[in-house]
Amino acid sequence: MERNVRGRDLPWLNNAIKKAIHERDYCFRKAKQPGGENLWSTYKRKRNRVTCMIRQKKARYYKSLIQESQSTPQKLWKAIKKCLSNKKPCEQKPKSLRINSTITSDNREIANGFNKFFTNVSATLRATLPRVYEATSAKSSGNGNDISPKDIKFVFRPARKGEVLKVVSSLKRSKSPGLDNIPPEL
Repeated sequence: MERNVRGRDLPWLNNAIKKAIHERDYCFRKAKQPGGENLWSTYKRKRNRVTCMIRQKKARYYKSLIQESQSTPQKLWKAIKKCLSNKKPCEQKPKSLRINSTITSDNREIANGFNKFFTNVSATLRATLPRVYEATSAKSSGNGNDISPKDIKFVFRPARKGEVLKVVSSLKRSKSPGLDNIPPEL
């Protein structure tokens, strides 16, 4: 028997889950029939097992999808969008939020908490990441040969025309211009 499934692709749905779904549905049909009252507990057990199997398989799939796409931001955002539900966004705001170990339900305090968090993200990251000079001086041999940022020099070689053309032609035309305001389509 073949069934047509509408909607989006479900890559986590394997044969074991399909078989468990079939068994669950069979128990449900039998439990609904007259005299099937004792099958309700079997149906509930199978229902819970199917739910657990789907959740575990789905979580593993999305975890591996995100890990595989961490190489580029574009792939990562595509994977994140795939993880999010296709349902219409729920315009539900948090009822309470923990800010500095206190739980608040005041809308203004919640908004200020989000604002403070997102405005301090870069400062928090900067504080946790080691600076170049600190990282190199931590590996110091102690003999005064420490490398400071002013000792680091870059050497540029002239770019060949073919290299420049290759890079320019590989730019995606749909992307916005950078800080130099030069659009990708020349």
